[in-house]
Amino acid sequence: MAQVRPWVRYWARMFDIYLFGIVVAIVIVIANPHAFDDKDSEQMFGLCLIFGWVFVESLFISTIGNTPGKWLLKTQLVPPAGVTPSYSIALSRSLKVWWRGLGIGFPIASLITLIVAHRNMHKNSVTSWDQEDGFTVVHHRIGPLRVVVAVVFFLSFLLLVVVGNAADANN
Repeated sequence: MAQVRPWVRYWARMFDIYLFGIVVAIVIVIANPHAFDDKDSEQMFGLCLIFGWVFVESLFISTIGNTPGKWLLKTQLVPPAGVTPSYSIALSRSLKVWWRGLGIGFPIASLITLIVAHRNMHKNSVTSWDQEDGFTVVHHRIGPLRVVVAVVFFLSFLLLVVVGNAADANN
C-alpha cells in the first residue's frame, strides 16, 4: 500500500544528493585542489550536482532498484510492472523529480516546487511523477539504528560545511 510520507522521501533524497556531492567533491579536489577557490563555483557545483544526480539515480534505480538514501530510510520504489525499470523509464522519473520536485536546484524555484509537490502528495497520495510513470512508493519501518545513522550523517555533513566555511574565512 502506498503511504504518504513526504519527509521520509525528502530526507532519503537529500541523503543521496549529499552523499553524491561528497564523493564528487573529493574526486574534483583530488583532480584540482583549487577547484572551489572561487565562491561562485560552489553555487554552480550545487546546480550541476543536482542535475548529475538525475543520471546516477536513474542508474541505481534501473540496476539495483534503489538508492542509498531510499535503502537507508526503508523506502521502496515499486515500478509499474513490478520489475526493475529500464534506464529510460528511471531517467524519465528522475528528470521529472529534478524539474517538478527540486525546481532544478535553483533555491527559490526549489522552495516553490517542493511546497507544491508536498501539497499535491497529501491531496492525491502520490506525486505527479510517480503517477505518470506508474511507480508506487512503499515505506517500511525504519528503526532507530537507521535513524541514528541518518542523523549522524547529516550532522557530519553540517560540520563539514561549518569547518569549510571557517577555513574559507581564515584565507
